Formats: sequence, structure tokens, C-alpha cells
Amino acid sequence: MDDGYDFEFQKLAKNNNVKNIFKNIYKKINNRAVEQQQAGQLENYLLSAPIHYSKEELEEILRKFGLL
Repeated sequence: MDDGYDFEFQKLAKNNNVKNIFKNIYKKINNRAVEQQQAGQLENYLLSAPIHYSKEELEEILRKFGLL
């Protein structure tokens, strides 16, 4: 599985309850990455992860899509 990764700007929550404080910390880190991308300091990159299926799982998937 491959997925092109690109940061996108996220608006901060205005309500400063505990849940939103943690969300805003994440969003500020994310938005810093957006700034770095825009300044050419950070390039988009590709995330890759191997996926392993048993023979039975693969057959079930293929049947589901009418390929078996």
C-alpha cells in the first residue's frame, strides 16, 4: 500500500477545553509542517506499508469483487 503524504493547513479550535487544547497542539505542529512545505524546507513523501493476506483472506476479497 502506498500513499502520497502532504500536509494541509488546519484551523485551530476556539474553545480552549482540555480536548481542544490537545487537538490544537497537533494542529500547530501540522501547520508548522505546512509552512515548511511552502518554504521548500520539507518535501511531500510517500508512505509505504506492506499488507499481508492469508490465502483464504485473498480468495474472499477476490470473490467479493467477482474476480474469482
